[in-house]
Amino acid sequence: DKGRGRVEVTSPDSRINPYLAYSLLVCAGMEGIRQRMTPAGARIQLPKTLSEALGLAEKSGFVKNVLTEEFLQAYISAVMEK
Repeated sequence: DKGRGRVEVTSPDSRINPYLAYSLLVCAGMEGIRQRMTPAGARIQLPKTLSEALGLAEKSGFVKNVLTEEFLQAYISAVMEK
């Protein structure tokens, strides 16, 4: 059917809080619907390390909008202490 797409989500790293990961996925999906986006058909390159992932999250306006800057910094600090 024209207009239908497929999105495949692989499981995040086991060290992430699954509630945060799925919250971000749902919010990303809702943002895509609001902006009338369609799946591009290209694979997205995921970060290779936890440090790289945290750095990308820290720079992301989308992540800060969903989680708030304060929460994100507290989460990053807690993860880095482990």
